[in-house]
Amino acid sequence: MISAINRDELVDLMAYLLSGGNPDHKAFTVQGDKDGIVPLEDNTALLKQRYEAAGGTCEVKIIPGGGHEISPAFFECQELIDFILKQAQP
Repeated sequence: MISAINRDELVDLMAYLLSGGNPDHKAFTVQGDKDGIVPLEDNTALLKQRYEAAGGTCEVKIIPGGGHEISPAFFECQELIDFILKQAQP
């Protein structure tokens, strides 16, 4: 029987799996500071903390006034574009 996993265990598991304990594993997230569905402090900030504790690096771009929606601020985020292009290089 599989038991329910709590949010903290899920964040820890995600951080470990994504980072693999490897400092070369990098993550980048974009988060609105007014997101009421996925609050910054309870989710993205926690994931960043645990991801880095597991050995990876995680950058967070905070969109002032941004909520939980698809917006040009995400798709036109120059820092995210630069991160993706840098990670795509051999």
